[in-house]
Amino acid sequence: VGGAAEDLLEAIGIDPGAIETLVSVTAQLSEFSVVAGPHEPAGGLVEVGGGVLTLGEGDDNEIAPDRSDDLRLLGRPWRVGAGDGSLAVSLSTPAIEAWLAGGETARDDDDLVDVARALDDRDVLSAFIVDGRFLESAALLAPDPFDDDGGPNPFDEPRIDESFDLVGMGPALVDGDVRYVVAYLFDDAGEADDAVASVEAVWAGATSVVERTPISDIATVDSIEVDDRVVPLVVRDARGVGIAALLAGVTSGEAPFVYR
Repeated sequence: VGGAAEDLLEAIGIDPGAIETLVSVTAQLSEFSVVAGPHEPAGGLVEVGGGVLTLGEGDDNEIAPDRSDDLRLLGRPWRVGAGDGSLAVSLSTPAIEAWLAGGETARDDDDLVDVARALDDRDVLSAFIVDGRFLESAALLAPDPFDDDGGPNPFDEPRIDESFDLVGMGPALVDGDVRYVVAYLFDDAGEADDAVASVEAVWAGATSVVERTPISDIATVDSIEVDDRVVPLVVRDARGVGIAALLAGVTSGEAPFVYR
């Protein structure tokens, strides 16, 4: 951490060297993060009520270019809550209020816990868990009328044939080399077991819908397992571009991250 990011953390009260865990949830334009460790709110924060502190003035998500700086993108204020050495940070006051009030957390979500446990059991260094619509879009399946290069027919391409609800991924060291663990969450152990063959087929034989090259030229699978209703894979990055390419594949509907 350095530069503006480190300045923001310190302005909130987070010591980058003392971060024990960091969990963030992003949905559309909103983000909510909890940073655990021996952290205390910075003295410059102002209470807006109910224990909620703020870095900057204005209503939630209020855009004020005249107040924009390295700490507040577009001038929007950050809301902060504190408890037991942890700090919660968000652009949303209700989100901080709910966190301060207690109640259910991500630990109470069985789906998230199952994926997180599978990733943790494989010693990932950090993790992303994506909850989205993974059903392949009919628009993506339609042949391109302007494509005359003899590319593959999307309907003939392998796809995962069981529906899944979450995808988790994170980097790990395997025998000193960087690998990536990708974990799919299915409805139950039976569906997970049934999905293995099609998961393998997609990674081995599908074509990238974005790059029009084989997925195996981008990443290859070292191993695949069934862990109850989770199917974790250890993936080798064939081009050295890192986890960003995998995350981009989720958001763009790449073959390994959709089912049909």
